[in-house]
Amino acid sequence: MANLYKKLCTSIKENLDDDYPNVDDYSKNVKEGQNHVALKYTETFKPNAFISKLKWTANRNPKGDLTSTVEPEFKLSPYDILITGKFGTDKKYEATVSKSDLLTKGTKFSLRGASEEGKVSYEGACEYKSGSIAIDGKVTLPLQNDMKVYASGVYYASGISLGGDVEYINDNGFSKWSVKFQRDNTDSSICFFSNNELIPKKKGDDKKSDIGVGYSQVLTPEYKGAVDFKINQNQESTLRFGVDRRIDAVSNLRMKATLKQKKELRVAFFYKQRVSSKSRFTASADLNAAQLFGNEANNTHLFSAGWSYGDD
Repeated sequence: MANLYKKLCTSIKENLDDDYPNVDDYSKNVKEGQNHVALKYTETFKPNAFISKLKWTANRNPKGDLTSTVEPEFKLSPYDILITGKFGTDKKYEATVSKSDLLTKGTKFSLRGASEEGKVSYEGACEYKSGSIAIDGKVTLPLQNDMKVYASGVYYASGISLGGDVEYINDNGFSKWSVKFQRDNTDSSICFFSNNELIPKKKGDDKKSDIGVGYSQVLTPEYKGAVDFKINQNQESTLRFGVDRRIDAVSNLRMKATLKQKKELRVAFFYKQRVSSKSRFTASADLNAAQLFGNEANNTHLFSAGWSYGDD
């Protein structure tokens, strides 16, 4: 069955991106050459049939700032309506109402309102999935900026998915587009991709683009692996490879290495342990391994730890 465009190549993303410290996010908030630690605590409850889930998170970011968010979820099961919210001490708020199987089976419509430090936006989205086709679209209306229109589509047949997406900004024209080709087998997946910016996100920045390929493989019931390679608009290449090790029924270890053309080598680890039926501990690190070879560029080491309690 066809998947939405955003779901393509997820097996590669799970092995090489998810749960690791995000180097790009850290670099926006911290000084190079310093080591930084992020901490996170999460509690999740299922209070009753009406409030289907209530999630509370306390977070310490790399700068040392403390934030807290509350995320309620309400289910109106007889009408297939889901209401979610997110309210944080960092002045970020959002609420979403979604309805499944409206008009016809396989559809989902949603309305979302958000506010970030006083900047308000509204978003309407719809998606549709059938056996061989999946389409997704949304319109975003930021009150202080231009309207954005996004659309994507995927065609699926015999284990092959071909899809693309495009974004259009009012008064500026098309801002970005991308394409993906994915071939799935029983225990493996290969994905070719190309991402292209037509308008930089910030004035003065260069237009970003890249083209590459990724591959994931289930090696044994305990081991999974993934690798990807890409080249950006400046002909700079990045190679990443990772392994996911299922130690036992309650613990998991993932490792990856990233090698960039500019002699940058980073090694990352992620460990998850289920302490009890409702408690989980996680720890991760992203280390500048290039220091071992005398390269002092981007010598920041990143660390994070988390504890979650509650119902999955």
